[in-house]
Amino acid sequence: MRSSTVFLILATALFALTVTTLLLLVFVSPHLSYPNAPFPVESAVVVAGTSVTQIVDRCASEWFGSDRLTITFTRNLARESTTDRIVLSNGSNDLAQGCEYGSRRATPIPADLSPGRYYIEITSTIYGRFRTATVYVRGQTFEVMRS
Repeated sequence: MRSSTVFLILATALFALTVTTLLLLVFVSPHLSYPNAPFPVESAVVVAGTSVTQIVDRCASEWFGSDRLTITFTRNLARESTTDRIVLSNGSNDLAQGCEYGSRRATPIPADLSPGRYYIEITSTIYGRFRTATVYVRGQTFEVMRS
């Protein structure tokens, strides 16, 4: 084989590898999923002024990230019969890559909340090294009663 042919093969392979890497950097987003959504609640009836506990499974990963990933979230309380939303909390967490199963998340319910059927909705954004991804999930519906 001539040296020019070997050089051409190596140059083509290097070009293909470079293009593939750049495409992965540009088009591959970090991954965030909640496999058990809508999240189960521990109790179908909650007294206003106490907390509702949801059981959450969450998976997070990124090809080009470190061992830890950052997510931000907004947690709302939504009334089932209307489009009314109450912002409960905003925040951020650092997550280890991988999946976490059966985590219990307690969410305080306002004491002055009207009785009715509600659910918790969460919008989470995961931040990768080059891209972000946003996921909307909700929990199962539960009944809020006055004490």
